[in-house]
Amino acid sequence: MRRVAIHEPRPLGETVRHTALRAGVGGLVAFHAVQKLHHVHFPSGLFQAHSWSLADWELTLPFGVVVAAELLCGVGLALGFLSRTSATLAALLAVLAMVASLGEAPISWEQFEASLLLCGTCLYLAAAGGGDFSVDHGLRERARRLAIQRDEIWSRPTYVPLNE
Repeated sequence: MRRVAIHEPRPLGETVRHTALRAGVGGLVAFHAVQKLHHVHFPSGLFQAHSWSLADWELTLPFGVVVAAELLCGVGLALGFLSRTSATLAALLAVLAMVASLGEAPISWEQFEASLLLCGTCLYLAAAGGGDFSVDHGLRERARRLAIQRDEIWSRPTYVPLNE
């Protein structure tokens, strides 16, 4: 006999708060990417090397890749599409921003405050997921409904009399 999972929805207030946090952080990340785009001199500026260095380790990426990743992560978080992946990548970008500012002198808490806050919030969103008001949830519910429709057990009558 199969078990049927019963999903109890979260309270509406909790769902709305989670959605507002996810959309706000996504909008902030996307706005940061758009803000970077306004300070680039096209067409050569988009492909300039953007490097982060820490001790002997150095990561160099084209500036356009960094901006595209931030923009896609921000839109993904705001809509709740691939929200766990988007949040993880946004947290990684926040860490890389902290590493990039390590080379600047003098180092103070104010340089890392926003990046740490963004990183922590994105890690929370990566663990919690998109929530009930997200594209991820809608796709998951659609797949669940289609799986139930295709399963032959649901097409049987609810009551099967015993043969006497």
